Amino acid sequence: MSSVVTIVYNKFKTVEIKTTPSKTLKMLVQEMCQRVPELGDADRYGLKWKNTDLDLSLSMRLSRLPHGAKIELVPNKHLGAKVKVVLQLPTGDRIQKDVVNTATLKEIVCSLVELGQVYKTER
Repeated sequence: MSSVVTIVYNKFKTVEIKTTPSKTLKMLVQEMCQRVPELGDADRYGLKWKNTDLDLSLSMRLSRLPHGAKIELVPNKHLGAKVKVVLQLPTGDRIQKDVVNTATLKEIVCSLVELGQVYKTER
């Protein structure tokens, strides 16, 4: 069973997208950015409904959105924010580093190894 969701962007422009109960909200954002090339990368956007940020990992079924909901496409305000990562070593020492929230775990560990704060161990 499919339904239609209306996504509002740039304050007044709208696009209707057909959805299924298993479709995630992230998929809606990606489809929206494909239909409107001027928007660019889908990772730069989030969704709001009634001034509430929606979790993009949820499916339509679990998002509690009504049929025919009007959702707003908004810039992601958390993109590039700094977060503190703490790594505890087997010796009990802890290493703290501030990184951007878009960094992967591999990038964080590699940067710590390059700084000489973490030593590779052979097993």
